[in-house]
Amino acid sequence: MGKIKRSNQTLTGEGLALAGLITGYIGIAFTVMVLPMLLAIAIPSFVNARSKAIEAACRNNLRMIESAKDQYALDHTNQYPRMLSDLAGADGYIKKMPVCQAGGTYSLNGSNEPPTCSIGGKHALRLTAQPPAEP
Repeated sequence: MGKIKRSNQTLTGEGLALAGLITGYIGIAFTVMVLPMLLAIAIPSFVNARSKAIEAACRNNLRMIESAKDQYALDHTNQYPRMLSDLAGADGYIKKMPVCQAGGTYSLNGSNEPPTCSIGGKHALRLTAQPPAEP
């Protein structure tokens, strides 16, 4: 700024103002063009992460139900519970009734079958295969 004052009106600083405006407009255009592209990438990723978290929570609930079902059978001479409500409650094997965040309902099934969610698909309990017993 001091150089402009000492130049006896030969330097006015008009070019500097124009350069600032151009730089500002380029910055705005860059933001207007890049921000939607970043959002187009980020939003589907967040939605996918949320659905995977809901599926994982459902599988964890199924594992908890399976474990409570086995504990019930140990305490009741290999009799498995008939209803999910037999496992839940203050004195039960599960303190609070599990809820599928996707809106599914849980079923106990038979003694040799794992519990299931009504949604199915990735809302299913995958049991690891156990090696066969040696004769």
